[in-house]
Amino acid sequence: MRNVLFHEDFSRGIRHDRWKHDVSAHGGGNNEFQVYTAHSRNSYVSNGTLFLKPSFTYNQFGDLRGDLDLYALGCTNDWNHGCRRQGTLHAEGGNAGGKYWTSQDLTLEDMPDLRAHVAAAGKPACEERDGVCNTMVPVGGLRGVPVMSAKLTSHFRFKYGRVEFEATLPRGDYLWPALWMLPASASPWPTAGEIDVMESMGNRPGRDFALDYQSTSAAIHFGKQSSWYDLAYTPMFEELLGQPFGSIAGRRKLSGGPHIFGCYWAADNLYMYIDDDTNRVLDMDQVFRLKAAAVLQHPRADITGPVPPHERQAIAVEIAEHGYRCGWRKYVRMNNRLVPEWLWLSDGAPFDQPFYLIMNLAVGGDFFKSNFNPESEEQAMFDVPLSRSGQLPAMYWYSRMKSWWSSWSKPDATPLPQSFAGADSSPSAFLETRNTWREYANGGQDAGRPSNHLADTLANVSPPPDEDIDDATALQVHRVTVFAVEGSEVCSDLFDEKCQPVSMAAQERENGGNETCVSVSKADNDEQTDTGVLPRASSDVRVGAVQKQSSSTPATAAEGVPRCLLKDARCPHCHTPCGKEAAFYCLSGLAKSGCARVPFSVGDCSQQCHLDGSFECSARSRKLDADALTSMLCEDQAVHDLARTPDRRNSIIGDALHSPP
Repeated sequence: MRNVLFHEDFSRGIRHDRWKHDVSAHGGGNNEFQVYTAHSRNSYVSNGTLFLKPSFTYNQFGDLRGDLDLYALGCTNDWNHGCRRQGTLHAEGGNAGGKYWTSQDLTLEDMPDLRAHVAAAGKPACEERDGVCNTMVPVGGLRGVPVMSAKLTSHFRFKYGRVEFEATLPRGDYLWPALWMLPASASPWPTAGEIDVMESMGNRPGRDFALDYQSTSAAIHFGKQSSWYDLAYTPMFEELLGQPFGSIAGRRKLSGGPHIFGCYWAADNLYMYIDDDTNRVLDMDQVFRLKAAAVLQHPRADITGPVPPHERQAIAVEIAEHGYRCGWRKYVRMNNRLVPEWLWLSDGAPFDQPFYLIMNLAVGGDFFKSNFNPESEEQAMFDVPLSRSGQLPAMYWYSRMKSWWSSWSKPDATPLPQSFAGADSSPSAFLETRNTWREYANGGQDAGRPSNHLADTLANVSPPPDEDIDDATALQVHRVTVFAVEGSEVCSDLFDEKCQPVSMAAQERENGGNETCVSVSKADNDEQTDTGVLPRASSDVRVGAVQKQSSSTPATAAEGVPRCLLKDARCPHCHTPCGKEAAFYCLSGLAKSGCARVPFSVGDCSQQCHLDGSFECSARSRKLDADALTSMLCEDQAVHDLARTPDRRNSIIGDALHSPP
């Protein structure tokens, strides 16, 4: 079995020694609609599953026109006004900081279009100053975060590994779940990279988006100033393979879940998969080689770019032979893009440094403006110019709740409040022109006074209670596991200056092969670790190959619990690696296809189960006797009843305890 560097099954809730909440309204760099909080309604554990769930900002903070101050809540990121969003009822009279004028977003060339939209909406002509039509947009302003949600980042940092998130995707319009990784360094984005293991959308299938709640994609971000993800994301991979959009790995036909969203990250490749290693939605070694083949087949293409054709051809020859190991710098130059001399000096850069794990549920934002099915001509419902709407996208979307609330609400939810149910949803329904420079200069809508501005209509109206939001809107994470691969390094705490190599008898390579059983034993005077993170390889940690055991002398927990795997096989129903010849306790019912011979479940324990009858929950080991083991039989009643008979029970347990590794 692969060596486990990190494992989280949430059996002890959200552990703050492992995870950190993001508390900020920064918008994620994509003008998203949520404020991330540590509130228990947005992140909680139920029955061993982590829920990241949306709620309404109004229900926690009140009037959306007021200031939003997150400093007292432990704000973690002040970028883009993330710690304090000034509303339209700010207290500083004469301070325009909480106002938003179309002149801040439009140019003089846009003014005729604005006037036309004002006239088409039947509004009085807007007041002009210096030729600029100054329609004021107070709702949103700097405050446009009408929804609360959650984002967690790991304290655990590592370089190279096989990452697996077991998760169930959320359902609800304009939800944006993501499982991803960022570098631990302070380098500016995207120069240090970003690995998006899974992104999806909560919208219903058939809504013209590139994603929905039955689909997923992966991407890798890197670049000098803006991301060159177009060289490393799923639709591009499908195109290189000559496959129709959305067809690879069945990524647009996923069942309800849960699913494994995995990532293999090492010096020899970087790829993402769904449920099984072979079900890859993005494989960068293949991408490197396919791109190289295209350059060699079409030597006259892009001859006017910044990289000379002869250099691109030479690089393509090398990449066609060696693939991903040639490095990102050469890959980018082969694709006719310049890379500064100071950037990515090593072959593996920027993906050869420690990263950390991220799980979040965003709402709305620019992601929904740019990710449409290529056969669709639709657009996001909030992708409406300010000159036409008079509202920023977040409040445009919020004010038209009746168009998406049914996708969020429980079946027995109370009716949508009439203020929202009866609201006009036409694009210019909240466009206002009367409160312009003159009224503002005379104190209108300022100094904390209530506002009657049309765009404020629903800002101080109670939305539905958060209890009416269905649990299906939550991103549900069941476990997170990081396995060691060749070259893995881990940091056991936040203050390590340098990650330490993982000492292993056999580390996984991308091209597979038989794996060796390994055990991890601590020094005699060392207490059992409770962090779930493999400590630094040092004198007090010994990792090595387990000697092949006689069937009559099973290992014990005290000797260092073995994880035995003869071949890289998988249990198709519980996604648990298991040897074809070894007994294994499947985590979710009967294992089939000969993957496991012992139909056991270990109840709430979702971690290491061993051939000697012991198992580990949250990195704590305990030995099970025959009765305890029997009580954890899988839920299949027929098997459970059969196992109650002494002969059958002894046979099952004997197989479990004495199957050869």
